[in-house]
Amino acid sequence: MEQQNFRVKLSLGTKLVLSLSLLFLTIVGFLSYSAVKLVITDKEAYTYQLLSMEAYIAGQDFSEKVRPAVDNLRLYLTTFDPRLPINATQTENLKNLVKTQQEAGLFVSYLVKADGTVTLLTKDANEEVLIKSGITAEQVVVDPPTLLRLRSKLIESGFAFETLLKSGMTPVLIIAFGDTGLKDYEKGMPVALNFIDARTLISHKGQGEITIASADGKFLASTELNRLFGGSDATGDPIFQGASTAKIGSGTREFEIGGKAFLGSFRKLPLGPIVLTQLEKRKAVAAAYTMGERLTLLGIISIIAAILFAVVFSGSITKPLKLLTIATAAVAKGDFSVKSKVKTSDEVGALAFSFDIMSKKIQELIVDSVQKAHLQEELKVAAAVQESLIPPPEYRDEEFEIIGSYQSASECGGDWWGFFRIKNKLCVMIADATGHGVPSALITASARSCFSVLAKLAQEKPFFRLSPGEMMSYTNRVVFDAAMTKIMMTFFIGVIDLETKTITYANAGHNPPWLFRKTGEKYQLKSLMPKGNRVGEVEDSGNYEEMAAPIDEGDILVLYTDGLMENKNVEGEQYGKKRVKEVVEGALSGGPRGVIDALKVAYMKFNGPVKTLDDDVTLASIRIHKMPVV
Repeated sequence: MEQQNFRVKLSLGTKLVLSLSLLFLTIVGFLSYSAVKLVITDKEAYTYQLLSMEAYIAGQDFSEKVRPAVDNLRLYLTTFDPRLPINATQTENLKNLVKTQQEAGLFVSYLVKADGTVTLLTKDANEEVLIKSGITAEQVVVDPPTLLRLRSKLIESGFAFETLLKSGMTPVLIIAFGDTGLKDYEKGMPVALNFIDARTLISHKGQGEITIASADGKFLASTELNRLFGGSDATGDPIFQGASTAKIGSGTREFEIGGKAFLGSFRKLPLGPIVLTQLEKRKAVAAAYTMGERLTLLGIISIIAAILFAVVFSGSITKPLKLLTIATAAVAKGDFSVKSKVKTSDEVGALAFSFDIMSKKIQELIVDSVQKAHLQEELKVAAAVQESLIPPPEYRDEEFEIIGSYQSASECGGDWWGFFRIKNKLCVMIADATGHGVPSALITASARSCFSVLAKLAQEKPFFRLSPGEMMSYTNRVVFDAAMTKIMMTFFIGVIDLETKTITYANAGHNPPWLFRKTGEKYQLKSLMPKGNRVGEVEDSGNYEEMAAPIDEGDILVLYTDGLMENKNVEGEQYGKKRVKEVVEGALSGGPRGVIDALKVAYMKFNGPVKTLDDDVTLASIRIHKMPVV
């Protein structure tokens, strides 16, 4: 026995240490990931709720400051008739109205024409409010283009918002109100403005950034003043874009800016502006990352503990295995009398006990293996012999074209087909023994020997006539004597006579062959139905009944065994007669070769590339392509 050296590259103790470490790493990693994921999800939900609340509070603050200003502007503009000169009483009333203000420190009214012409009507200031805001009346100057833009917005909604931003000056929110009833007044539509310190519009400072923008994207107020002076607007902001297209009044979403993830919320105000809140996602879930770091530290400690545990106990586990390894090496050298010295009562002890029993039986198994190898070789020889009994898969002469196919489901099969020609007659046979394997193959060999004798008689003895019924009777007796009813065969014998243009046949329980009679460009099917018992079923069957059918030039005869139709795919569905008939009829134009090739491709595809055949499959197709001249 050849001895091969085996080198242990990774000991069992090392594997145990690595396995336990990997197990702890997997468990801790999974728990850490699940915990962090859960906290992140919870924090996101909490942050969305917080941002929504901040948007609501900021919207309320904005509305509480702006709505009175809009109402006062309406009152301011209705105190006088812009088409008439302002009298002293109206002037005093305007000043008194402005003095009562707490947020808007300056009121101005204009006549604004559609061509951009602007005429100042009134200007009243509350110096106390202006000083508190850090602005002066001289600083607050609105240019004609801005007034013209406000005029267009006022015609649509009656009031509008704009920001006045100048370097070194407090950011100011402009609130505008217009008398749209006089929009066609020849001197211009009356427009009244007041101004509020934009820094006071958002009094609630939340965790995230809060911004208020007009419906067209202009920044009106923000907790980050640099947004107001940045020169851009909110139209490029993802949360503003979502709010602009949303049909609901408020919502939340996650978006990305500059490669960073943000959580945001929006709320549409009845006055028109939109409140936007946003917070960087990393800051919102910072607690989750802190938890992840602590869980990672815990995992490292657990892995170290696992390694120490594995090192301490691996010795007691691996020692019996080392003893078993030594005994196995002795068996590998051919010493089957060796005994393992393992005395433990665990699974390793049970393995050692099984090893002792196994070593006693190895020699018996080796002998059995040799015998099986001889048997396999004998089966290969038997299969080769059986294949020699099957005619070549292709035969052609002046009158006939014959194509056949044989495929066994095991080493030896129970199918057989053959043919021989005597002058103007062609005798064809196909048979299927019950079962498959060596016993069935032996019976098919007996049937083949019988027909070898019959063919020889037909060639040398003029008195011997090719009668399918008589030949079937001879075959029945041979199969009966050989198998004694343990194995029977379905059998079909047909004799094609070119002179009489007929096929005479006898069918002993075999699947009916199909005769396709050519009529013009089409074929008409005739089944050659069985009459009589299977061969080998009774000792004396008498002459089998013969039947005849016309056959002519261009006709195609198709023979097959039941393994074709009864074969099942992996789902347990039979191939079936219907599929076979469709394939054959579709391939008749290709002649016998086309029929056989089409059937083989179709049923093997149905069977599947992995599954073995359920039974032997034998096919044969014969076409008369020329009738002799009589």
